[in-house]
Amino acid sequence: MSTLAEPSRAVAEPCRSAAVPSHLSAFEVRCLLKRIADLREQAQLAVLGADAARDAMPARALEGICQALHQAERQIAHAEDLAARQLD
Repeated sequence: MSTLAEPSRAVAEPCRSAAVPSHLSAFEVRCLLKRIADLREQAQLAVLGADAARDAMPARALEGICQALHQAERQIAHAEDLAARQLD
């Protein structure tokens, strides 16, 4: 059974992958930025939907979901900044 704390914890913990190159090629960075932009759009739509649902029918469960989605948006923005730095 899943709890609301699990998505928040999953969002808060960074992803640890085995071999992450320290420098990406320009092509890899462009692909990464494109994927991040797609994720940002999906996260924004999810945030808008969750915020609208919370406003229409306030509930504790929706508050936790909204917080997790807002945190995901911040992490996507951070990932985008890091990827953009690779182009420098």
